[in-house]
Parts: sequence; C-alpha cells; structure tokens
Amino acid sequence: MTSYQLVGVDQMETTKLRRKLDPIDPWDNARSERVKPVIAEIAKTCEGGITPTEPRWEHGVYPLYYLYRRDSRDTLATVCNRILDDYITLFPELQGKYPTDQLTAFVDDIANTEVDLLIEDVDYFIFVEAKNPPDGRLPRFQMKHGVHQLVFIYAEGLFLARKIKKRFLLATLGTKMTSYPLTEADKSLLALLGDTSAELKFCDLSW
Repeated sequence: MTSYQLVGVDQMETTKLRRKLDPIDPWDNARSERVKPVIAEIAKTCEGGITPTEPRWEHGVYPLYYLYRRDSRDTLATVCNRILDDYITLFPELQGKYPTDQLTAFVDDIANTEVDLLIEDVDYFIFVEAKNPPDGRLPRFQMKHGVHQLVFIYAEGLFLARKIKKRFLLATLGTKMTSYPLTEADKSLLALLGDTSAELKFCDLSW
C-alpha cells in the first residue's frame, strides 16, 4: 500500500484538469519542494512539530468523499453509508452514544467539506484553510446547521486521522487567528469524534 492515501484521490473534473495542465508532474520532487516552506512554518508554530520527508499536495479537494467513492456510479448516499459503517468501527468507544439520524447528518456534512490545501507526507497530513479578509477585519467562515466551516474541516481531519493512521494538523492562511471559540453546535459535532474542546486551536500562516 502506498504511503499516500489522500493526495490524488479526488476525481472532480476541475481537479483532474489541474493535474493534466500542471507543467510539473504532481508527485515530482520539485513540486514537493514548493510546499516544504509552508510545512516548516507550520512546524514552528504547532506543538510537537513535524519534519517533511516527501510531502505531496493538492488544493481545492474533497479527500474524505473520494476516499470512499469507489465507482463513478456511486451516489452520495452510498458514500455516506460507507463512511458511517467505518465510523462505527473507527470510534468503538462512542458506539450507541448518539442517535443514527445525528450520525447520518454528521457524515453527510463532513463528506461535503472541501479542503483548500491538502498536504500529505509519510506519517502526517495537514489541512489548510485560506482566508483573505480586508485589513482590520476578522475572517468570515461559512456556517451550516450552526456549525462553522473550519470545524467541519477539523472534524473531517479527525476522522481521516483514524482511518489512515496518520497525525493530523489543522492550519489557516491569512486568518491572523490561532484559536476559535466553539458554539454549542460546534461542540456537539466534535463530540461525535470524542473531542470535548471548548475552543478550536490551529496554526496560522501569513500570505
């Protein structure tokens, strides 16, 4: 099995077109070098740090959805059912704690969550959410069912960390923030993954 389980799985037309038109082979060492400064910056600010070996990256992708989409004929419901089945296996300590309809809605939401920048290395992966707010203003995150966009991205990462057994880090670009207070809806969603934090913490990079 390859060490890379997330990069390269997205099969949207726009993603495939980017791969086709990129002058550098997507997995070429020169492409890997492009993202190493980003990883180095994250390593400075995140607890524990990380060391790049052979990182690969893509932007504007849906790694969770396409990891479970085995056939072009698969419907969203089919994909979500596969994710839900794995949830029960991957989070056995939470089995029976939440009603099926709540879990189904949660799975549907994280399956439909885009990642602005995905970086994957041999033993870790990073999700980066990019924002470019006007000077002096805080970034705006979309909300769905009362849950912030960044929380859905974090939840997707937590799920995938158990699935592929790699360390997960969350980072932002241009938010000028390193934490985000969680609403009750945010907390309820993260509780489905065993996370009881009162705030979301992450690394932030500057443009």
